[in-house]
Amino acid sequence: MSNSYSGLKIEGGKYLKIKGGDTADIHILSEHPKSVKVHGFGQERLDCPGDGCNMCESGETPKQRWMVNVFDRKDSKVKVYEFGTTVARQIKNIAEMLEESQQTVHHVDLRIKAEGAGINIEYTVMQKPMSGEIPEGLKLYQL
Repeated sequence: MSNSYSGLKIEGGKYLKIKGGDTADIHILSEHPKSVKVHGFGQERLDCPGDGCNMCESGETPKQRWMVNVFDRKDSKVKVYEFGTTVARQIKNIAEMLEESQQTVHHVDLRIKAEGAGINIEYTVMQKPMSGEIPEGLKLYQL
């Protein structure tokens, strides 16, 4: 007798998650990143409303986060990638370098490598040549 749970086909969600020791090859699809400010982390995370925010008034500084639609080369799907200032600085540096040759991040793929575990994961972003065409007609997520 077959256990129906052992045969479950589990597909990833809409968010790109990169665990320690893993890499992800992506192509940025969003024309502009969406910037948000948040307090806390994970289940404790709250969006910062800005003026009148109780957490800001109590002295807690919000963290800036960005969200973009990406094409995940591993499973050929559109996903939302959310990242903080460390990754943002690296992407900005790559974008500035690409401008020197009249290119943008849309002309290359990025490899993101995660090292560490838990809240101590460090990310390294590297530029790489595009690994193929991006399919036409992809549906992007509302950010």
